[in-house]
Amino acid sequence: MSAYLVDSNDFAVIAQYAFKSMRPHYYNLDSRLEIEVEDAPALAVLLAQENIKSLEHRYPGKPAGGFLTQGQTVTDFLAEVSQKARRLQGHFNPAHIKRVLGSYEYQSCEHPDYYKSDAYHVVRSLKDRLLDTLCEAYESNQREVA
Repeated sequence: MSAYLVDSNDFAVIAQYAFKSMRPHYYNLDSRLEIEVEDAPALAVLLAQENIKSLEHRYPGKPAGGFLTQGQTVTDFLAEVSQKARRLQGHFNPAHIKRVLGSYEYQSCEHPDYYKSDAYHVVRSLKDRLLDTLCEAYESNQREVA
């Protein structure tokens, strides 16, 4: 499998979706601990760090597996991710969220501990929430048709 550095905008989209209506509560079902993220920028950074960990496992020897732009450090990239998550606002199409979550997970699962990570459990929870949203929309449409 290959992997790449997820675009900083995608981290922001996921984080803003996660915080769109309220401060969410996430749990790592492996550690049985609450995942503490205070806001969207903190969540975006947590997700980016997991993606970077995956790249460094897959492509060892270079920061972020060599995917940073020339002269950019991991710290610079994480600051960019945080800023984008802080500024991004808006409504997100469920189909777009599904694609971004799927892409993120595919690019971040290369290291052996991914499925025990906080990032995995946040993404799993967001997928559950997204499925609930789609089911509610379907049921609402069915009631309107009847």
